[in-house]
Amino acid sequence: MKGRALAVAFFLGVSGALIVPEAQRYSARIELNRVESLIRYAQADTDSVRKKAALLNARDRLEALALRIPNDVRPPYLRGASAQLRGEPREALEAFRDSMAVQERPVVDFAMSRAYQASGNAENAAACALRAVWLSPWLRWQLPKPARRPLESEVRRLEERLREGDVSAIPELPP
Repeated sequence: MKGRALAVAFFLGVSGALIVPEAQRYSARIELNRVESLIRYAQADTDSVRKKAALLNARDRLEALALRIPNDVRPPYLRGASAQLRGEPREALEAFRDSMAVQERPVVDFAMSRAYQASGNAENAAACALRAVWLSPWLRWQLPKPARRPLESEVRRLEERLREGDVSAIPELPP
């Protein structure tokens, strides 16, 4: 009987050790969905004071969520989106870089391009847009028509260099 009680206690302990962290991540993901909805609501809000307050609230909540789910790219990415909507491109770039440190995604390159453009750095904006389209060609449709042709030409040129064995043709992130 004592051995059975020990086995049950062991099973419950191991089960709890596995379930509790997952339950915490699950609750963080639910909160993340709420914050994303808040950002979307704020984006459409026409009251600038209320919009800024909502976006600052989102930023604070996202910083806390990044600690709870550190391997999730979305909290820093959404923090960057929130900063961009508040007109803070430098803060947005910092958050997007944090997002890239978790996982590289073309959509983050594209967001960085917009943040660089908003901060007045056209050269880095173009480099990020090129990298985004290189990694995910469908993103070219998100660009204004005048920007598509030169970018598509550059992607074709880089692809040719890569076919020739020049791995330095793969676009890098700006410093």
